[in-house]
Amino acid sequence: ETGFTNMQFLGLAADAADAGDYTFSSLISSIQTDESRHAQQGGPALQVLIANGKKEEAQKKVDIAIWRAWRLFAVLTGPTMDYYTPLEHRQQSFKEFMYEWIIGQFERALIDLGLDKPWYWDLFLKDIDELHHSYHMGVWYWRTTAWWNPAAGVTPEERDWLEEKYPG
Repeated sequence: ETGFTNMQFLGLAADAADAGDYTFSSLISSIQTDESRHAQQGGPALQVLIANGKKEEAQKKVDIAIWRAWRLFAVLTGPTMDYYTPLEHRQQSFKEFMYEWIIGQFERALIDLGLDKPWYWDLFLKDIDELHHSYHMGVWYWRTTAWWNPAAGVTPEERDWLEEKYPG
């Protein structure tokens, strides 16, 4: 909740407002207030575990939760930011968003709690460059199962934008 859904709802509300969809922006802002409340529960629960000699258990829970949240966040937010948002409304790439809002926040929170970064941290950072592009391709190839009409590809201008944000 702290790093992913709370940030996702803030970003989605802002993007919707920037694109002129004020109804969706209001809806998502309302949901985000509930997410903010949920976000206040995790840290204290981990502190109780750590204070009672269960640091290893707390670390395992964090490792699992970050991985699960990341995979869901990447499929929901990555393609939306880098493929489904019209180019003229994109303010940053999914990768830039992740580094600005998620990576630093998780590192600070883990340090503050006395926990380590998850054992897969380097893979997670590599995934930020690649995973959501694969998800976009998967949605396109399995588009008959989607409830919307996903974009088939990208324009030359969008390809230039993607190359600038994800060189190579």
